[in-house]
Amino acid sequence: MPKIVSNAGPLIALASIGQFELLHNLFGEVIIPPAVRAEVLAGDEGEAGVSELIAAKWIKTVSVQDDLAVQLLRDELGAGESEAIVLAKETAADWTLLDDLAARR
Repeated sequence: MPKIVSNAGPLIALASIGQFELLHNLFGEVIIPPAVRAEVLAGDEGEAGVSELIAAKWIKTVSVQDDLAVQLLRDELGAGESEAIVLAKETAADWTLLDDLAARR
């Protein structure tokens, strides 16, 4: 299975259309950084993604090691996007799921 790192947007979007498990079916395990977890869980319990993330044992939260790289990206991007990009590099991820145009560039 490929190694996948996700930002919050794809998780929330898939949860909002009832397709959260699609990530598990396609990739098995998905890795997220703490900022992404915090962003998704910042919503109320009834909001898309919150209960799904809490229940998903197949989503692993991994801390970023290179805080300097995250801070450099924070000049242009949000915390979740910055941590997801750095974590993808650190874990040699095969794919990074990003919904933000600036982050994809």
